[in-house]
Amino acid sequence: MKNRDVIVKAGSRVLKSTPRKLNLAADLVRNKKVSFANIQLRFCEKKSC
Repeated sequence: MKNRDVIVKAGSRVLKSTPRKLNLAADLVRNKKVSFANIQLRFCEKKSC
């Protein structure tokens, strides 16, 4: 299997949270494997996660 870089971009027009709070959640999963990121977000106690 070839090593491929995948870029994912997500967006939302209506979100009731500040960008700073969302960046904290995004920093938890940035550059992580999907399985590890999913576990991190599942057990994070922040509302934005």
